[in-house]
Amino acid sequence: MVFARQYDRVTDLQHHARRAASFHSAADAYDAARPGYPAAALSWMVPDEARSILDLGAGTGKLTESLVAPGRQVFAVDPSSEMLRVLASKLPTVEARVGGGEDIPLPDMSVDAVTVAQAWHWMDRARAAAEIARVLRPGGILSLVWNNDDDRVPWVRELGGVDAEETPRVRPAADGDAEPIEGFHAGEAAGFEWVRRLTREEFIAYECSVSAFLVAREEEQRARVAYLHEVLERHPEIVHDGHIAYPVFTFVLRYCRT
Repeated sequence: MVFARQYDRVTDLQHHARRAASFHSAADAYDAARPGYPAAALSWMVPDEARSILDLGAGTGKLTESLVAPGRQVFAVDPSSEMLRVLASKLPTVEARVGGGEDIPLPDMSVDAVTVAQAWHWMDRARAAAEIARVLRPGGILSLVWNNDDDRVPWVRELGGVDAEETPRVRPAADGDAEPIEGFHAGEAAGFEWVRRLTREEFIAYECSVSAFLVAREEEQRARVAYLHEVLERHPEIVHDGHIAYPVFTFVLRYCRT
């Protein structure tokens, strides 16, 4: 089952806002279901010498927790106080502040690096770029990262209802994928393939943590869960020792402030 693009005749902008806000009421479920990020991607995203890092759109801290290190100051900014509540309960040394990409509650030139995980598409990019450039020191690094279901794998394509003949969304990373961002040098891109091991219950919880599911009507949610079970039943070969091998492609864009 594939969700419709709109619900209840809302406009695109209204729908975008609803999806962006949907995580506020599902913070604990989001934290339990969502994956972290592979070590290789983290090493590529953030310079070892970075002493102060802002995780922007930090959510419940799925990326933030991997940024914490001795001698390093980490800030977490997110518009949802509920998401930050979960983050603060796990990461008491991180300074968590309510805010957004368009209005970052930090002083000018106060951090060496900014990370944005699964959140750049929720922001007004021009305003967020200006704010990020403001809080970064000259030469500082901005890294944007997304975990993607690897739809080059046939059964993963089925989950999204994608026709077998359609071109997969996931493809090898290329620097040309990095859109220009004002105030930054041309970006670089990198991709990292890895596999999550999930029980069936964990897999269903993950699929139910996405914004499209959270804002869907109850009957649509029930239909989606039933469809997920159908796909799993059609592919017993993906289950080993009670766990599903779920392929993930982590895509990173890295920019240097001018």
